[in-house]
Amino acid sequence: MELTPKKFVSYLKRQRPGIVLFYGPEYSLIKRALNKLIEAWDVRDGLRDFSGRELGFDRFSEELVSKLLFSPRKMIVVREAFQFFKGLKAEERKALSALLKSVDRDTCVVFVESSDVDSRYRRHPLVSLVDGLGVVVLCRKAEEREIRSWLKRKLEKRGIYDDEFVDFLVSISGGSFDVLEKELEKLLISFDKKVVSGTKVYSPFSFIELALTGSPEAFDALDYLFSSGFNPVFLLVLFQNAVRKTIAVKKNMGVKPYERRRYGEYCARLSERDLVYVLEKLFEVELRLKTTGMSPKLVWEDFLFSLRLGLKPDRRNKAGQTF
Repeated sequence: MELTPKKFVSYLKRQRPGIVLFYGPEYSLIKRALNKLIEAWDVRDGLRDFSGRELGFDRFSEELVSKLLFSPRKMIVVREAFQFFKGLKAEERKALSALLKSVDRDTCVVFVESSDVDSRYRRHPLVSLVDGLGVVVLCRKAEEREIRSWLKRKLEKRGIYDDEFVDFLVSISGGSFDVLEKELEKLLISFDKKVVSGTKVYSPFSFIELALTGSPEAFDALDYLFSSGFNPVFLLVLFQNAVRKTIAVKKNMGVKPYERRRYGEYCARLSERDLVYVLEKLFEVELRLKTTGMSPKLVWEDFLFSLRLGLKPDRRNKAGQTF
């Protein structure tokens, strides 16, 4: 049978499958489902993990029939499973089928193939073989609505209700949970505005606000973001988006109510000419990040100084803030 990762986890509560194939481009989903399977089997010292590129049929069959001295159960995990199957001779493929049919109740065989999947993989001989004997778990890329729903729940648990932030994360993910998992915690740490151990915590959005209002605290925020490992390119995308949204609000170009609330304050402080100037400087930041070996932090510090020199002093003074 073929299941989604979510249905597979539910299936584990009722039954412990002996033969499983995880395949698809979303390694994070494969990893979660595999960990759940390991927990369900409670193999402890009986876990055997192999690369399909290096594993031959003879070694696989030996591992399958051997008994372990210190573990009542055994789990054999074969990664790069399609490569393993491709390396088998015709007679070995037939023997593999017979071996899998004879797997005892204390042994679990797991095949893992983490790669881009298209329709032809559903007809792969290993998929068909496991489908007839055990469980196939397809870990496909999520649809945008699934990622958006998952993100909203995760952010709301942190007290963050921000559609723009969700839109940004969805756009950088490319439909991949792997990308989100690698970057989301950094983003959430930076988004958090609590005070931890006496150190002020800045979000990328508070940095943008401080930079546009001319506050010297923008340098502190920049130090914090870089020390937290925040991606300088993501910071650039957020800043560019904020300025473009502010221009759209200023020109009343069909913006949403929450965007008007968020960016209206910038409109009162900065003229359209100022905003265009900031966009030009952000373009220079982008160019320098991509084409020079200069430290990204120094590039951003130069950007902050350029705002000090280029934005109209009278507008910063009206807000009562100067460098």
